[in-house]
Amino acid sequence: MSKVGRNDLCPCGSGKKYKKCCLGKPFPEAAQNSLKRGLENLWSYEKVNGMSTEEIIGKLQSIGISFEKETFLEDVENFYSAQQLSESWFEDKLIIHNMRRSIAESYLQLKKIDEAKNELDSLVRDYPDNPWSYIAYGDMYWFAEDVIKDSSKAKEMYERELLVAKDKYDKKVIEERLEDLKD
Repeated sequence: MSKVGRNDLCPCGSGKKYKKCCLGKPFPEAAQNSLKRGLENLWSYEKVNGMSTEEIIGKLQSIGISFEKETFLEDVENFYSAQQLSESWFEDKLIIHNMRRSIAESYLQLKKIDEAKNELDSLVRDYPDNPWSYIAYGDMYWFAEDVIKDSSKAKEMYERELLVAKDKYDKKVIEERLEDLKD
């Protein structure tokens, strides 16, 4: 699924920053907003054909598909169709990771803290090289209700993420969160 930075445009399509829009909202509300805007903004061949490369990249990044222009242009040479290219963006391992992360976040929304911690512990254990395991854990301590809010534990998890992050986008996301902790 997506890797959305707090200062990125919200994937729901509102045009607002994620942190000022859907961050912290219950999933169904955010998903409903996203679906509604998505249906309103379906891309036709004609629409894409009229967009600049920068507009296309910006739009894809706003819906959580992160990539670098050079890598994208190299990938275009390796695939027969746009469908093959877009399918390469979503790996099974990533989908499973994100689904499990969503389960942990759902437990948190339901205020089932122990279940959320257990799921995040298993996520970190099963995906130690995926920085989003640690980001999810840090977010639990930073964005959660007062019951579990603990900025020092959030900082610890975010700093652990920096040790495994290889992608500059992931590093940027975590640096933003660490900066927000200072505020």
